[in-house]
Amino acid sequence: MRKWLKKCTPPGIPLRGELSFLLLGNLCALLLSFGFLANYHTARMSLFDFIGGKRVLIEEAQIADFTELIHRTLWGFAVVALAMTGMILYHYFYYRQGSKSIYLMKRLPNPWELHLRALALPLAAILATVLLAVLIRFLYFVLYLLATPKECLPPQVWQQLWRLP
Repeated sequence: MRKWLKKCTPPGIPLRGELSFLLLGNLCALLLSFGFLANYHTARMSLFDFIGGKRVLIEEAQIADFTELIHRTLWGFAVVALAMTGMILYHYFYYRQGSKSIYLMKRLPNPWELHLRALALPLAAILATVLLAVLIRFLYFVLYLLATPKECLPPQVWQQLWRLP
C-alpha cells in the first residue's frame, strides 16, 4: 500500500505530510459532525416532560426530522474534499518549482505518469472522504431510528435518509 501511495505522489513531496493533512482534516470534520449528537439530544429531550422527577413521554410528541438535525453537521467533509481538489493544483504547480521536475516527467515513456502522480492520491482522498461522510450519515440515521421512541418518529422516516434539507 505504501509503495502504491509513494508512486501516486509527485517525486519529492513527502507522503507523510499529505496523509497527515488528510487524516487531520477528516478528524476535524468528524468532530464537527458531533453537532448532530447535540441537536439530537435536544430534540429527544423535547419529547419528554418531567413530572414528579420522572421522565414521561409527551402524548403525540414527534421528533424533528433527521434532515433538520443533521443540517450542516457534515459540511466539514465537503471542506476536506474541496481542500483535496486544491491539492491537485498544488501537485501540478509543484512540478514547476525548484528543480523543475516537469522536464523529467515529460521525458518518461508513459505520458500519463505526470497526471497519474498529480491526480491519484487527491482523488482517492476525495473518494475516501465522501465514503466516510456517507458512513457517518448512515450511522447517525441508525442512531436516530434506534434511540427515538417508535411512536415519536415522523411518517415516512426512511425517505429522510438521503433527503437534503
